This record gives sequence, structure tokens and C-alpha cells, in this order.
Amino acid sequence: MQVSFTMELVYLVIGLIIGIILGINLSVLYSRIFGPRSAAEKKLRRQIQGLEARIRDKDRYIKEAIRSAKREGADSE
Repeated sequence: MQVSFTMELVYLVIGLIIGIILGINLSVLYSRIFGPRSAAEKKLRRQIQGLEARIRDKDRYIKEAIRSAKREGADSE
């Protein structure tokens, strides 16, 4: 009877240690997913927004150039 009691305590301690480790891992994962964004992520998002704005500007310039070329072609005929 004494041996099973000590083994039950060992299993309980092992289970507690595993539970604590799992809880810490879950809290770290939760903070990474739902927590405040890191500085590197904010910097990358700003760069992405800048690149998207440049692409929009480039597309607008291309549209203006096409319209201008069409107008010049229509004027010359």
C-alpha cells in the first residue's frame, strides 16, 4: 500500500509539471497571436503600406499615359 501511494504522488507531480509547462506555452502562444504587435511587425506593415501606395500611384500614372496616348492618336487622325 505504501508503494502505490508514493507512485500516485510521483504521477501527480509529473502531471502538475506537464500541466504547468503546457499552460506557459499556451499563454506565450496566446500573447503572440492576440498580444500587441512587435516593433518589427509594425515596421513591416508600414513598408507594405508604402509599397501598396507606390503601386497605386504607378497604376494611376500608367492609366494617365494610356489616356494621353489615345488622345494624341485621336488628335493626329
